[in-house]
Amino acid sequence: MNPVAYRALAGVLALVLLAASAHAFVKAYANALNYQARRYELLWQDTGGPSDLAQWERAVDWSARSLDLDESDPFKHLRHSRLMQWYGSVPDLDGDVLRARLDDASLHVERAIALHPHSADTVSSRAVLAARRGEVSEQMNADIVRALQLGPWERDVYLRAYNAGVFNWPRLEDATRAAMRAHFDIAVKAKPRVADDVFGIAERYGRLRVFCARLAYLSGQGEADYSNKACRETDE
Repeated sequence: MNPVAYRALAGVLALVLLAASAHAFVKAYANALNYQARRYELLWQDTGGPSDLAQWERAVDWSARSLDLDESDPFKHLRHSRLMQWYGSVPDLDGDVLRARLDDASLHVERAIALHPHSADTVSSRAVLAARRGEVSEQMNADIVRALQLGPWERDVYLRAYNAGVFNWPRLEDATRAAMRAHFDIAVKAKPRVADDVFGIAERYGRLRVFCARLAYLSGQGEADYSNKACRETDE
């Protein structure tokens, strides 16, 4: 290789390495910003929500800056969607603003699903958001079933699926209720921690009798060696 060609090749390789390094730096910085937003989300899970509007806006700013740098990550879109929903827990929230924030949340969930359509996180997130908006549709029913298929024992996934489904139990399609019962049956038989979570959700939404009756049936058939304190108290 003559010296001119060699220098040209070296120059091209240097540019490629520089571009790769810059891309890696941008991704790393976007992840760092997203982590800051996540810290707020984890805090609010313990405290019940933002302490004030300014705190919520700080978290959203971290998330928005992260997305500006990396729009290709479906889970950054899911994080932003969840932050939009946390506006509902801001003290002295504005109802009109909440509706707009839930619209924003829907846009980011749909973007996440477009990027990663076979993720239990994305479909369960769309299901619980639809429930929050009062949209009990064929899509929401399908998302509940799909979430339980894709991530049956992933805690965040089944919690979203059951929160969406139990809250809207009378309005669900028969096939959706059947899928949830089938999942619940396995939990009662082999996944007691999951069953405990389900009963916690059922109690929160006033649906204990539905799941206590199912537990009583399974116990009567000798298919379950599991008891629940809330069910015993209900019977008393």
